[in-house]
Amino acid sequence: IVMEVVMLLLDGKLAVPDLNHSDYVFIPKPRDEGAGPPGPHELRPIALKHTLVKVAAAALAAALAGPCAGATVPSQRGFVQGRNFTRNLYELDAALRGDALAVAADL
Repeated sequence: IVMEVVMLLLDGKLAVPDLNHSDYVFIPKPRDEGAGPPGPHELRPIALKHTLVKVAAAALAAALAGPCAGATVPSQRGFVQGRNFTRNLYELDAALRGDALAVAADL
């Protein structure tokens, strides 16, 4: 049913007032006691999105995870479930050191 609602949203058949509206809160970063009021650079802005947007994004991400993983080259590791971008850094380090065995073994 979640995907049905997502498709209605994408097709423009379901209108949700203020769907793209966000409320913002500003959480102070940890500081020493008695330091006075925090300045703008000492605040963490947090956007509070509509719950429907979060659910729709999660449903689309779950639906696209499999096809995207199958459509990307093995070196594409960031943002693909089960792959880790850090692995590219290890392979690059091994290649720069001339450690062909580590690169060939795919670490």
